[in-house]
Amino acid sequence: SLRVTSPDSIKNVYECAIGNFGVPQYGGTMVGIVMYPKANQKSCKDFADSDISFKTKAGGMPVFVLVDRGDCYFTLKAWNAQKAGAAAILVADDRNE
Repeated sequence: SLRVTSPDSIKNVYECAIGNFGVPQYGGTMVGIVMYPKANQKSCKDFADSDISFKTKAGGMPVFVLVDRGDCYFTLKAWNAQKAGAAAILVADDRNE
């Protein structure tokens, strides 16, 4: 599950599925900062084209990039986020399935 701790307006626990970059940490947790890009919000293009990077600054928390569902495969979304330095990707789903 995904636990959002702030802001209060979306604070909750959400159902999710996992797609890991690299070797998954069994039973582990990840803590980081969620960023929603100002451009390329579906992550279907290379973030370098928009001069966007999610690389963690020294001593900073990892960045989880939040992108919208649609227009391309999940694997392409993840690949573009990973190349831009994201520690994880969250794909927002607008369908109740």
